Amino acid sequence: MSFQQRKCRLEGEVSEDSIFKIYTKKNCKYECHVKLAMKLCNCIPWDFIHNIKAAECDIFGRTCFYNAM
Repeated sequence: MSFQQRKCRLEGEVSEDSIFKIYTKKNCKYECHVKLAMKLCNCIPWDFIHNIKAAECDIFGRTCFYNAM
């Protein structure tokens, strides 16, 4: 299946900007959810692993982020 069909990268398709060295389905989903929640809320809580330049969430942003995840 192509990337567009499976919506997830294979282990050998890890992008350079990925936070993971080993890509599993679980890691792929986590990374996608974090990116989508960050786009929605414009921040990331301090305790989520990421490599995105974004503001740290305040209490309202944290609530938004958790609801988006």
